[in-house]
Amino acid sequence: MPAERPTRSRKPRFAPAVGRPKGCRNKKAPGKQEEVKNARPEPTREEKAAYRAQLEERIDQLGWPAESMKFSAWPSLASEWLAVLEPTELNDLNDEIVWNNVKSRLDMLRYRLKAEREKQKELLFERLYRLLSTLEKESPPLLTLQVRRLGKPPCTEYPCPPSGYSDVKTVSQKLAFPRLADVHKLPLIKSMLEADTTADQLEETFKTRRSDIDTMVTEWRNDFHRRLLSFLPDVGGNILEPTLVADDSDPFEGLSNDMKRLLRADSLFSVYDWDESPYTINSSRDLAYTYKDLVRRGSGVSRPSELARQRQLPIDCVGRYDEARVVARELLQSIERPNASYLELECDVEQVELGEDSSYEGEWICGQCINTKPQIWTGIVEHYVKERKSYRPIQAALAKQKTIYCDVHGSEPLPNRPMIRYYSAQVAREIWAQSTGERDVTQCQMCSKRPINREVKGPMKSIVKHLLDIHGIKQPKPGTHYSRYVTSYGY
Repeated sequence: MPAERPTRSRKPRFAPAVGRPKGCRNKKAPGKQEEVKNARPEPTREEKAAYRAQLEERIDQLGWPAESMKFSAWPSLASEWLAVLEPTELNDLNDEIVWNNVKSRLDMLRYRLKAEREKQKELLFERLYRLLSTLEKESPPLLTLQVRRLGKPPCTEYPCPPSGYSDVKTVSQKLAFPRLADVHKLPLIKSMLEADTTADQLEETFKTRRSDIDTMVTEWRNDFHRRLLSFLPDVGGNILEPTLVADDSDPFEGLSNDMKRLLRADSLFSVYDWDESPYTINSSRDLAYTYKDLVRRGSGVSRPSELARQRQLPIDCVGRYDEARVVARELLQSIERPNASYLELECDVEQVELGEDSSYEGEWICGQCINTKPQIWTGIVEHYVKERKSYRPIQAALAKQKTIYCDVHGSEPLPNRPMIRYYSAQVAREIWAQSTGERDVTQCQMCSKRPINREVKGPMKSIVKHLLDIHGIKQPKPGTHYSRYVTSYGY
């Protein structure tokens, strides 16, 4: 017996069309021919030109800068801009709704263009900054010399010199080199930073115009040197006399007289920060700068947006510092090196451990006052300048109160004492032996009162000596002339 066939579900032969009105089942949808028949005719070349001219006229009326409408360097934006200029359908720009739609598209394009340009400027700035920095690093030094140290640490007593210590150190001087903050307004650099190109294209331009770059660097350096020299007096006779060069040669012999003047230890300058308040404590205006300090000084600009806020070029912030120059001259005379270069007086290598948390560096300390803080050459000059400035305004008040306060940094230096001492290991050992713990620090009561109003503290022996040397007090009384120094922690 044959198996029964499974029954099939029957479907209606003509399924009704979904959403089609009753009675329209057999009507045909409109074909392509009817669509083409109803479409707008393609605009002619004349109509496109007229539309474009009208659109550009309206854009001109908006007053938008031409730079904000240059999309050619960015293909995606350029294609969208072309689609706005030459649309497939030309609508009436006099219609308010149509014009607002077109204007909103243009606003969006301009916003995206601005964002792309900002990003591109960052990349161009970083690349050009790196290229100039590389050029500076590859530049050879002006001179390199071997200098004998002023103070040799004793090896027979503590502290001993560190391993690898040498009596001779190597110092060098590089010529001034412009940073991007110095030259970004010059036509050559400005054209590179403002070009609508990639960072790689900028680097190629930099390489092809290398000779122009070198010329620009030389011209900038000459202008910088002329400005510095205008702040310095003429020097007759021997401008530089080396006294510490290891082989007793004269490494400065081949330099020009102008360059020698810049390398003198008393050729000091100030740097004026226009963004700084005149009442700032430890202001940069009070610091003394050598030529080497100015060469190593950073520009403070690391982003292109900071260039726009730059009130003055770094070269224009450098000025004369006559007070520091006069002090430096006196200090050089006192150490019998009147025509020394700061390169010989720098001591930034020598360092020996004195204890768990203390060490010394081969620098300078004041030989007249209680301050035993080691200073670099410009630091010890600043110390004297600061002390003289603080003494002048209080002279009348001191005379009125009949308070003795010797101007040891100026007109009344202590006899048989040097103005400055080299902070050698032996001197460091003496100071370290006199140091006391924080709880045993003594404070001068005479200096803490008006008009002096200063905090002078140190070991008991040093304060007693200070009271005798500065205030003429031979038998100081506790509580009246000195007291235990109370820290901010209350002890």
